[in-house]
Amino acid sequence: MRIGIYSPNWVGDAVMSLPFIGNFRGRYRDAEIVILARPWVSALFENHPFINKVVVLNTGSSAGAVATTREGLRLRDLDLNRFYLLSDSWRSAHLARLSGAQDRIGFSGQWRSFLLTTAVKPPSQPRHRSERYLALLSGEYDFGEDSTGIHLRQEEVEWAGSELQSLGMTSPIAVFPSSVASSRQVPSEKWQAILTLASKDGAELLLFGSAADRKVGNELSARLGGDGVRSVCGVYSLRQSVALISQCAGAIGTDSGLSHVAANLGLKTVTIFGAGDAAWTAPLGPKTAVISQNVYCSPCRKNICHNKDEPLICLTSLEADKIWQTYLSLE
Repeated sequence: MRIGIYSPNWVGDAVMSLPFIGNFRGRYRDAEIVILARPWVSALFENHPFINKVVVLNTGSSAGAVATTREGLRLRDLDLNRFYLLSDSWRSAHLARLSGAQDRIGFSGQWRSFLLTTAVKPPSQPRHRSERYLALLSGEYDFGEDSTGIHLRQEEVEWAGSELQSLGMTSPIAVFPSSVASSRQVPSEKWQAILTLASKDGAELLLFGSAADRKVGNELSARLGGDGVRSVCGVYSLRQSVALISQCAGAIGTDSGLSHVAANLGLKTVTIFGAGDAAWTAPLGPKTAVISQNVYCSPCRKNICHNKDEPLICLTSLEADKIWQTYLSLE
């Protein structure tokens, strides 16, 4: 049997889908599991022992109906028997139907139930995103910690160690200063206060992010100064960034995809939450902590702050020392 799994479309959500894949392999031990993912998340699934193949989807979020239809018909070449959808979008259900898979399983909603053969009602009570994905399956399987992690090749690990040396660093703290949502972006002044405390304690700091984060990364590294602070925002691919993060001593970041990566890799990770709800999307890992002010308007779960009287109070009221001490307390 060949089964397709449509990955979530965001890095953090894709990481939170890894427990689903571990449990999925428990149910379908002899199946060929094919992950279908957007280009910006597909690298997270590479080299995973439970995944037989990763197919990168060509349609972007702004692709028109013709491009989406063409991509769906292309999936027929995979000859899928069953198709699971971890994305709630209508587009993903449309692709599943076009793929020709006889069984198509996903959550109902967004007027897409008629495109599915099994439309599962979403959990009635709020759950962590990883548990929500598991609701598409019944039964419990436990493959241990190794089954739900990102898997790097040995040559990737060796490359990362060599690359850190070329950057003049030995065991830095990975810092993720940005987020795609402005309501989750810690103000630069607050980051400067947090990272100044880390620098005074002798920590090396390596700032990660996308090309869109270069400005904030460069500004922060310039403000902090010194040889122990570097920004590599926009320098590396996602897979290369994951390898580099795996060789770091720990991580401090915003509510973002890279914080999920660090926690999943087993680093001690402090994640700063603003508008997001940690009960739903806290990074999962053996050594994690969440910082949330729990102010009167949080969690609002909005991508843009709607508090006109006290904009971003959930982030501006953060205490830099609390964040740094929380990191130091993680073992």
